[in-house]
Amino acid sequence: MTLSSIGGLEAYLRKPDPNVGAILIYGNDVGAVRDAAVRAVTSLAGSIDDPFNVVVLDEHAVSSDPGRIIDEVQSMSLMGGRRVVWVRSADQPFLKAADVILSGAVKGNIIVAEAGILTKISALYSRFEESAHALMVPLYEPSNEDMAMAATAELKRLGFQISAEAVDLLAELSGRSRPVLMREIEKLASYAAGAASIAVEDVKAICGNALGIETDDLVDAVFSGDVEDADRFFHEVAEAGIDAGRMAASAHAHAARLIDLRMVMARGMRAEQVVKSVKPPIFYKRHPKILSQLRIWDLEALLGASATLHAAVLQTRLNAALSLSLANRALLGVARSARMARTRSR
Repeated sequence: MTLSSIGGLEAYLRKPDPNVGAILIYGNDVGAVRDAAVRAVTSLAGSIDDPFNVVVLDEHAVSSDPGRIIDEVQSMSLMGGRRVVWVRSADQPFLKAADVILSGAVKGNIIVAEAGILTKISALYSRFEESAHALMVPLYEPSNEDMAMAATAELKRLGFQISAEAVDLLAELSGRSRPVLMREIEKLASYAAGAASIAVEDVKAICGNALGIETDDLVDAVFSGDVEDADRFFHEVAEAGIDAGRMAASAHAHAARLIDLRMVMARGMRAEQVVKSVKPPIFYKRHPKILSQLRIWDLEALLGASATLHAAVLQTRLNAALSLSLANRALLGVARSARMARTRSR
């Protein structure tokens, strides 16, 4: 079946194909996967909590009673129309239960399923890709440029212009999370009602709590190797109500930015030139700190730090009770690596 992007999902929801019996939304951005599933369920059923039109099945429900998926797909809605069978944490048990739906042998209500990272050789991926009755929607963590473009387009749709500096800051504060970005845009639109444009000051005034301008100090302490300051800022930001996963996501986004800068430098540009000319631009007050970090970190070390932080982001989302401990350990580990590298470079 057609492999679609989030744009393809939106197009499908505007005009659903009755031959599609299952939609699989997957990727490494857990928040984006859930947000897309919520939008799909809401669009198809009119609500996410209507017991007559939506049934939610978790991994345990599917594995303990595989036949239930078929029963729910074939059940009639008391209110008429197609019901939605919302499957969370879809895996091998789900694939076995849903195979007759993917083959087209059983038709009825539509399945919206969520999954994590899938490789092209995984059975779930392969079966959905080959099915003429299924739609796959891959969602992976967007770049800052993707976030900036999405924000600009959405604000334009709402009737606002936004400066380049403001949209760059908005994208950075959203931590590469589409759901957070859309929520921040809603707040911005309400805050700026009646105005024609949005400036940096507006973003700072209303969006600081999404991921937090406060995290700049934390991220800079981590990548500068200031371990004690990193630990202090971590607890200050946590006490301010910023989610631990978002702190880790902010650091991961920063690692990605440093990697981009390092790769440009590898083509022969000086660090000062790269920092001043990179798109989207870096806020000028942070230039000295970024230059210092580029002297500390080489590309290989940054790739390692990025992998560590990405794993931490996923772990905090899967283990909410341990999120503070997981994020703190990862961030301080990166800070210690920076301290060691800084000592060697002297």
